[in-house]
Amino acid sequence: MSISSKEKQPENQWHLFNDFLVRKIPDEEALRFDISWKLPSVVTYQVKHARHSIDDSWKDNLDTALLFNKWSVQTDDDPLAFRTLALPEEMPLPGTPVGIDAEFVALQQEELEIRADGSRSIVRPSRLGLARVSVLRGGEESSLDDECDPDTPPPILSPSTAPYVPFIDDYIHIQEPIIDYLTLYSGISPGDLSPKTSPYHSTGRLVSLKKAYKKIWLLLNLGCVFVGHGLAKDFRTINIHIPRAQVVDTVDLYYLKSRGRKLSLRFLSWLILEELVQTANHDSVEDARTAIRLWREWQKFERQGRVEEVLQEVYRRGREVGFKVPASAIEGARLAREEGSGVAMVNEAAIGSRSTSSHVGHGSVSVAESEASESAPGTPNLRGRAAGLVPVREMAEAEMR
Repeated sequence: MSISSKEKQPENQWHLFNDFLVRKIPDEEALRFDISWKLPSVVTYQVKHARHSIDDSWKDNLDTALLFNKWSVQTDDDPLAFRTLALPEEMPLPGTPVGIDAEFVALQQEELEIRADGSRSIVRPSRLGLARVSVLRGGEESSLDDECDPDTPPPILSPSTAPYVPFIDDYIHIQEPIIDYLTLYSGISPGDLSPKTSPYHSTGRLVSLKKAYKKIWLLLNLGCVFVGHGLAKDFRTINIHIPRAQVVDTVDLYYLKSRGRKLSLRFLSWLILEELVQTANHDSVEDARTAIRLWREWQKFERQGRVEEVLQEVYRRGREVGFKVPASAIEGARLAREEGSGVAMVNEAAIGSRSTSSHVGHGSVSVAESEASESAPGTPNLRGRAAGLVPVREMAEAEMR
C-alpha cells in the first residue's frame, strides 16, 4: 500500500504488510503480479486530488458509552480498588494519561525442527491470547508522589481523589483451547476465563475480546497517553497500533543506550519507589500502577535536572546487585507479612527519613523515620531523602494478588 497522510511526502512509497512485518518495496514489486504465486486480494483506490485530505471528523462522534457503563451492582463495591469513570468530570481528553498492563495465556506452543547438524528452526511460532487488561487513572503530576511538609499529616484519600484507581479491569472470555495459563507470569488461573467458573463473571469483568479491544480503541482515539512497562510487546500481542506520541514506556525512560541493558519493572520499583512488587504471581493492576508511579518519579527527576545522574546511579547500583532485587529484601518483606509486624528492609539502596503514607487501592505503603542509615556507603539518594528503613504494611488485595 502507499501511505496517505495529511503531510505531503517527497516521494510516493509502497509498503508491504505481512502480519507484523512491514517493509518498503519499490513500485515494480508492488505492481507486479504473478498468477502462479502472487495475486492481489484487496485493492483500494484513492482520487489523486484527495490523497492528502483525511477526514477525522468521525472522532468527534465516538460512542464512548462503553467506558462509562456499570455492568454490575458489584462492580464498584470498593471504589478505592475499582471505580467506573464518572461523567462529565472524568471524560478522557487528548493527553489524558492512563496506566495500562495486560496479561496473556498460551494458545499454541512453539514447534521447532532440529536439523541434522543440530541447529534449530521454528516451524510454528507460539501464539498468545489476551487474558486480562487493566487501565488505571493516571493521576496528577503534582499529586501524592511529591515531597510534602514532614510536619503535615498525609491526606486521607476519598474515592474521588485517590490516584491510580482502575476503571478497566477486564478478564477475557477465550473460547479457544488454552494450553498454558502461565499463572506465575499472568496471574490467571484455570477457570478465570470461563463464564461457568469465573469469579469475575458476576461482576461484569469477564468480557469478550471485542469489548475489551474496543475500550482500548476508544481511549486511543480520544487521544489518551498510555503509560506502562514494556508496552511494545503488549500492543503487538493485542494487535493494536498506538502512535509513539501516545506512549510513555518506563522501559525506555530508565534506559541508557550506552549500557545496552533494559531494566525490569520489579528492579526499578525496588530501587526507585522503594517497594517490592511481583512478590507472588503477576498482577496487571499492580504493574500498571507501578509504571505510572515510575513515570511520575521520572518527571520529578526531569524537573530537578537529575535524569542523567539518576540513570547513572541506577545502573551502578544494578551492577552491584546483578540487576535483581536482593534476596535479603525479599526475605525481609516476607517475614514482615508473616509476622504481621509490617516492618521490613525492602530497599538497601536508598530511602526516606521522614514519614509519608500513600494510600493505594485499599492498602498503604509507608516510609518511617530513621536516625541511622543501614545502607552501604555511597548509596544513592535517588528520591532526595536520606537512607533508612522501610516499614511495609499489609498490601491491599488488589495490589498483592
